[in-house]
Amino acid sequence: MNEMTSRERLLAVLNKTMPDRIPISPRMSYWMRDYYGGSGYFELMKMRNEFSFDPIFQIDISPPNFPYTQFIDYSKFDDITVDMKSERKDRMLYVDRTIHTPKGILTDRMFYAPNDPIFGLGPNPEKAVGLVKTIDDLEKMAYLLPDPEKFCNSNFSLVDKALGDNGIVEVRPHSGVDHLLVDSLGFENALMMLYDDPELFKAALKMFHTYYKRCLIFALERGAKIIFESWYNCSLSAGWSPAVWREYFMPCIIEDAAITHSYGAYFHFYDDGKIMPLLDDFKQIKMDLLSTLCSKESGGDVDAVIIKEKLDKVISLKGYVSLTKILMGTVKEVEEMTQYACEVLGKGGGYILGTSDSIRNGSPIENVRAFFETGRRYGKY
Repeated sequence: MNEMTSRERLLAVLNKTMPDRIPISPRMSYWMRDYYGGSGYFELMKMRNEFSFDPIFQIDISPPNFPYTQFIDYSKFDDITVDMKSERKDRMLYVDRTIHTPKGILTDRMFYAPNDPIFGLGPNPEKAVGLVKTIDDLEKMAYLLPDPEKFCNSNFSLVDKALGDNGIVEVRPHSGVDHLLVDSLGFENALMMLYDDPELFKAALKMFHTYYKRCLIFALERGAKIIFESWYNCSLSAGWSPAVWREYFMPCIIEDAAITHSYGAYFHFYDDGKIMPLLDDFKQIKMDLLSTLCSKESGGDVDAVIIKEKLDKVISLKGYVSLTKILMGTVKEVEEMTQYACEVLGKGGGYILGTSDSIRNGSPIENVRAFFETGRRYGKY
């Protein structure tokens, strides 16, 4: 077989045909920022030149996730005004927000960790009190879902053109229905709401999924070739049961995959947690690519042998090598796990060598090199 370009290699896996070798495409934004000082297109090209791999470059065109993001440009909203006050407590900044809408007010509270490595690289703010507390709040939330036409950037097609044969761009249209649901209700409240106030839960899910589809179609109409969709806030690892997942979340995902395919694009489903009880359900969704295949040592439950047997030739797979192994393991441990992934998951094609999530900042360079070098050594067909 002639040598393929990175783009050809990745598309071969998505199309269920044989590539010349296993593509290598880990999640790596945290490590890129730490090592190169950024995680954009130019840093990606530096990393590709240094490590020789096949990048799937994710571009997030999400409008602001209003239930989560407090500090945004409110001037683009015609019908709301916002008041904020803050206080510092135990190194944290607590921010109370009051949003005035034509239907009434919404309030929330978040706390922000300082930009200190002890809290991680770019620590996320945490929701203390959610915006949505009763079903009456949902009609107010309608004013807080930004128009994709005003907020979304469609320049991803230019980046894909610039990337050319060196890889492929995937588009994340929005942080996700799961984010909107959890960030507006609060995580613990969302889990309990299904039982405490099922009508509010179902109404919120329907409203946020309807909005998400607007963002999805915006991306597809502007030429997105691969859609990245995550539901990790509604995954089994987040505390939801398989039965609840099937009844409430799976129908949304099936519809999103169908919309994506109607535009001739690929559907990449992301869950970096436990997924083994859902493998037959994934087949019904008709997803093209599944990641990140977290093993037990990565906090998931993936058995590489079983998932390969069940999904081979039906859904292409991506991921598996533990970010913890790369961060804290030895070179030998990284080599062994990467070799195992290539030999088991890569057998007969249908696999992109990747990681259980982004290679973390602070991962030793020798472990990172071991991952890529082992992937090239054992990824030959």
